[in-house]
Amino acid sequence: MVRAGEIGGVLDDILLKIADLMEKDFALRQKIKSAMSYPSFVAGAAVLMTIFMLTFILPQFVGVFAQFGGELPALTQFFVTLTYLFNKYWYIFFVVFAALIAAFLAYIKTPNGKLNFDKFKLNAPIFGEINRKGAIARFTRILGTLIKSGVPILEALSVSSNAIGNLVISSAVLGAKTKIKEGQSISGPLAASGVFPPMVTQMIMVGEESGELEEMLVNVAKFYDEEVDRSVEKLTAVIEPLMMVFIGLTVGTMIIAMYLPIFN
Repeated sequence: MVRAGEIGGVLDDILLKIADLMEKDFALRQKIKSAMSYPSFVAGAAVLMTIFMLTFILPQFVGVFAQFGGELPALTQFFVTLTYLFNKYWYIFFVVFAALIAAFLAYIKTPNGKLNFDKFKLNAPIFGEINRKGAIARFTRILGTLIKSGVPILEALSVSSNAIGNLVISSAVLGAKTKIKEGQSISGPLAASGVFPPMVTQMIMVGEESGELEEMLVNVAKFYDEEVDRSVEKLTAVIEPLMMVFIGLTVGTMIIAMYLPIFN
């Protein structure tokens, strides 16, 4: 974009567009992060609460159960065994947990691992829709801005594919670039990739036919920005009560398990 601005003598205008582009992209990424941070926080709180109960609360019940004699209910026996194992071999739990995280992080840094993880992010329940909409908004905004700034279409596709942040969509864009280089339209190869919703490719096709491709791409980006906003609002409204229910079930199950022998 800077090179195109220097050639066209509109560098100041290009720099303003870059600043606006970066600002909008940052805002979009923050929206997606905020949608995922709350469930992660609640899940972490549930894990810490479980560890606290296994370490400090449940061991007090184990001593009481030893005085009862007889056979404990299956649910109670499960938590008694889990409490014993956790308190005796807690370091093994943490080592295994840390090893799993390290293995996962190492895997997603490999080409195949990153591709599979990006596929999962696009198809994951609840969050997949937000990730896909965010990636499409980012791609169409960057591509539209680059074309409007005078960057050649093939170079604009290369730059925008690197900025998408998802290897699946990026690969589809680069595959489309090869077809476009052979003389095909932009919308055809993107539609054939199966990654982009029909509405996106149809709007791109209309933009190509009308000669207003860059404006149509910017409009698509605006639409998906609004879609991300709506999806985040819906997710927040649904996820908060679900997380509360999850914590309630986790703690409630342990409490019920501890009181079952007393009820019997």
